Amino acid sequence: MISKAGFKEKLCLLTGRRKIFRVEGSSMSPTLENGDVVLIDTHSEMAENAIILADHPYKKSVKMLKRLTGFSENGEMVLVGDNTNESTDSRTFGSVPLKNFRGVVTSRLSQYSNVNRDTVSHQPVSQDLAGSAPAEADTLQTR
Repeated sequence: MISKAGFKEKLCLLTGRRKIFRVEGSSMSPTLENGDVVLIDTHSEMAENAIILADHPYKKSVKMLKRLTGFSENGEMVLVGDNTNESTDSRTFGSVPLKNFRGVVTSRLSQYSNVNRDTVSHQPVSQDLAGSAPAEADTLQTR
């Protein structure tokens, strides 16, 4: 379960200690749904069972959110989507190098049902979502 962002998480966003990303796809459902806006701690260390942000091992322009289920024998990350029927993950492309790790999901800023459908694409997040000045939201592929 990813908790709703509280005051501290929003303050971390304002001070640059968190990055904001919008989820695209259903591979992390029901934990994260298509269109959810989440905060990422890019300074946090990875921990097993955490949902992490990582660069896709073969599609360099794609970032992905997956659950870190463990480490392979060669020390690489094993990443799996919560919705295993819809997820392309380590079961398909193998373990992912540690250098691809980008951060840990800390909280949910908003759920898709609370977001104006017009803001779901690569557009700035409204002031209502961030509780602060508008910030650019990156879209993540979770397939």
